Amino acid sequence: MKRKLVILFFLALILSGVWLLSAKQLKFSTSGISAEVDGSTSRLVSIENRITGVKYRINSDLGSIVIGDTKIDLSTIAVKLISSSKGSCTFAGQASGMEVTWTYIFPSDRSYFDRQLSIRNVSNQDIVVKNVKDCDLTFATPFQSIAFHDDNMTDMGEGAEVFSESKNPSLYRTSVNVFMRDEKGGLCSGLKYPYFNPEISKDHIALSYETNYRLKAGEVLDLPVMFCAAYKKTGYTCRKEFHWEPRIISTVQEEMDWGEVRTMQQVMADYLPEQKAQWNGYYIFLNAWWAKRGLQVKMGPSEAEAYCQLIDNVKQSKCLDMFSIAPVWLGWAEFIHPSTEIDNIGADAAFPMNDEIRKVTSCAKKQNIPVCGFCEPNSLNRHYRKDRPDWKVKPQADSVRTITHNCHANSEYEDWFYQLTCSVIDSGKLYGWAWDHCWVRRPNLCYGDTHGHELGNCEFQQYRNVTGLVQKLRQRYPLLLCRSIGV
Repeated sequence: MKRKLVILFFLALILSGVWLLSAKQLKFSTSGISAEVDGSTSRLVSIENRITGVKYRINSDLGSIVIGDTKIDLSTIAVKLISSSKGSCTFAGQASGMEVTWTYIFPSDRSYFDRQLSIRNVSNQDIVVKNVKDCDLTFATPFQSIAFHDDNMTDMGEGAEVFSESKNPSLYRTSVNVFMRDEKGGLCSGLKYPYFNPEISKDHIALSYETNYRLKAGEVLDLPVMFCAAYKKTGYTCRKEFHWEPRIISTVQEEMDWGEVRTMQQVMADYLPEQKAQWNGYYIFLNAWWAKRGLQVKMGPSEAEAYCQLIDNVKQSKCLDMFSIAPVWLGWAEFIHPSTEIDNIGADAAFPMNDEIRKVTSCAKKQNIPVCGFCEPNSLNRHYRKDRPDWKVKPQADSVRTITHNCHANSEYEDWFYQLTCSVIDSGKLYGWAWDHCWVRRPNLCYGDTHGHELGNCEFQQYRNVTGLVQKLRQRYPLLLCRSIGV
């Protein structure tokens, strides 16, 4: 009887997808990738590409977090295995007043796995998390080649430094992943965060990023998720064409095997899943900015009348699902042109309706045509909250100079901007909202000491605030169509 119980125990482990290799080692598998994890340290021991059958031994899985002036080696923290199930396991340990948690997640029908790194301040005082290094892996056998893949958007376009108020703006320069290539296929790893810096060689990868984030006592911070995916080469190569007009912002050719492309598409599709909207599948909308160029200006009585006629045309077409108003803020101003009415919106974040906007939205409601609008989160001619000059970005520590842009790393300001966005959506009964022009600022150095962020680089806090605003909108308006137009 005892022998049967032992057999049944090991059979249950096999069927669950979790293999107990030794007293200290676990193995997890998905349809395309498997990994061995040291149960006493939480560190990766090996990764196997189940599509090609190639196994990659790992000599070291390190990583670090810099707290103030102290660098903590993550691989030396004493950890305990907190939980383990069919597709996940969690480890936790403490160091320097900080509880560190690693959670591995292995989706059964995928070719990748995630590793979530979280920290909690268990001390009785604030700590400043300066830098993080993750996915710090050294492999026993070098790959044939290794390549860092970013968005390759190397050219901001002539005059972009004027709009961003930076000497060397890098708005679009975001990181995606690192490809580790061998004869049959390989691995690709990255962080689900666009501003990491890679250290790479044929047998080593490490991804680091600056957080500069003040973690309050008791606060939990989920850091960017690491992922590792496996792929098989198809023999078909993907290349880019450099002919897009009106401007070219990607000038470096890059070649990827279609196997690499499809694997990363799977990772990104799960991370940024398709959101529910008013329609199923694809939809078609009329963008008045391009369809009726004469309506790009501030909306007056004649423009309002023209919009109502346009709405009638949309209705008669019987093939358009929505239309978008050309001027920003539902008609108050031409794109990146001044608007006193928008500048004067105060602390109540109440969107100012007028007769023209009411007429257009009423026409759309009468014809049952959904309406979408857009705005500029920042612009040289958009002076949000003129009564709060302290909310402006202060780019230098030794100067009182501020710039036109408000600081989106300032949570107080971003909350006001969220309330204003809700106000315009509610006032116009909108089905969609979009942002265009300089929401995310890079580099984002700000020394505003009333903003609630650490002085200096605050891109991490800016990213959290901007993505947090969108997440709150999705929670409040589950079917709202949210679009980003070059921000």
